[in-house]
Amino acid sequence: MTSRRIRITVRGRLSERFASRFAGLVREPIDQDTVLVGEFATAAQLEVMLGRIADCGLEVLGVEEDSSAPTPPVPTGDGHGRNP
Repeated sequence: MTSRRIRITVRGRLSERFASRFAGLVREPIDQDTVLVGEFATAAQLEVMLGRIADCGLEVLGVEEDSSAPTPPVPTGDGHGRNP
């Protein structure tokens, strides 16, 4: 399975308190807003992250796939029916 690199733009600058809620995502301040960038293997993973953002009371301004950088495949197991 190949993951997708996603850019989520939220209104405002995120404090460290909010940033810690989004482990695994890179935070990029742009103007007065913040872009969170990360790899998502499934749509469900993205939905969970969007739910977490909403739970923090943040406004999502946009969600887009970042095709500027190639993404490596995400390992799905060890080939023996077990997850790593």
